[in-house]
Amino acid sequence: MEWAKIFIDVSRFLDKAEDFYERGEGSIGKPVQSYEHDFTDNCAVEGMRVSDAWEVTPSLCAERIQQDPNGLKNNAGLAVASNPFFRAAYRVLNPTCKKKYDDYSAIKWLEHVAKSEGVDNVIIWLGANNALGTIFDLKVKMSPGTSGTYGSRKDPKPTEYNLWHPKDFHHDYALLLDKVETALASNKTNDWKVYVGTVPLVTIAPMLEGFGDERLVDDPRLPLGQATTKFRYCQYYKYYGVSEETAIRGENKHMKFRDALFIDKVIINYNETIQKLVAAKNAKIGRDAFFVVDISDALSNMAWKRNSGMPSYEFPPELQWLYPPLNTKFYGVSPEGAITDGGIFSLDGIHPTVIGQGIIASEFLKTFQVHGSAGAQASIDWQRVIQDDTLRQDPIAVLHHIVEVDQAIDFLVQAVSLMGK
Repeated sequence: MEWAKIFIDVSRFLDKAEDFYERGEGSIGKPVQSYEHDFTDNCAVEGMRVSDAWEVTPSLCAERIQQDPNGLKNNAGLAVASNPFFRAAYRVLNPTCKKKYDDYSAIKWLEHVAKSEGVDNVIIWLGANNALGTIFDLKVKMSPGTSGTYGSRKDPKPTEYNLWHPKDFHHDYALLLDKVETALASNKTNDWKVYVGTVPLVTIAPMLEGFGDERLVDDPRLPLGQATTKFRYCQYYKYYGVSEETAIRGENKHMKFRDALFIDKVIINYNETIQKLVAAKNAKIGRDAFFVVDISDALSNMAWKRNSGMPSYEFPPELQWLYPPLNTKFYGVSPEGAITDGGIFSLDGIHPTVIGQGIIASEFLKTFQVHGSAGAQASIDWQRVIQDDTLRQDPIAVLHHIVEVDQAIDFLVQAVSLMGK
């Protein structure tokens, strides 16, 4: 009876969200209420791949939404607003819905602000979504590797690829840095700086849960024979909360060890590409203008299971003695409402919590301070960050019931599979 009530409550919630984004105040063409600026300082959109920085514009978003036959009709049941990526991108890239900004991509906004106001510092953290689809699909579908742009949003058909070949990633990232340099060519500030985040190993995300035999592998971030540490992998990987019996039944319900290791090695190559392209760009410009912030290493060193429960990452002092202690495991809460695990990743097992976002911000801040973009006294208000993290302040006591009822989760997994999702 509780599960029936949950289904009804979730359906109602999603229906309200669908109404808001497809026909209500959140729909295309309606400005974001109470927002008084033409642009946002943060042009990032959840789901952005590297090439989206210059390909995605408000007009493209509107076109994709209008082409979808489900885009405007009221769908019953567990229906969500159509085209969530394009709806979010439209609101970020043109919050005031002014026609003159319909062709403004994130790169175009950078150029606009550089010319009109001047830009001191730019943060770029793209690339994870060029690999993240592998853990949604639990298999690898790699782009051709012909040094081209694949999965263009301009193509009405969704891309079949979920992992960009290193050559294709190199092609897109080189274009990205070229376009950023061009956008800043007329910048009112001469001593601008660009901070580039590396791509995290997506297989660290606790959405994936390992099972079967464990494998210890030399740290793949280092050349063969030079690793002093080992990474722990498992024979198989499945979605968190799905039983091993359900996961092992079908090819599309689990990922093999070889694929997890392969994905990691591809992303490690991405990060080597970023380092090389940044070095080449600085040499061309004649000064250190681009700087790498190694978010990937930070998260790899933070990973609990990958490091056999002995992560080497040093948390900021304000977080080191936080209790219960933080780790990268899936968010866990006891029947009494006490946090047992997690704190870095949110309930989807992929995106960071408020504290997790704070840790990422602190990594950028440290690099800012080293290169003169922030003073030595600049700091993050950790007290507010911790207070704003509602998963920590108000633990979800019912969560253990949902996670532990394997039969219910297995039923939902089978139902979604039958729907072809």
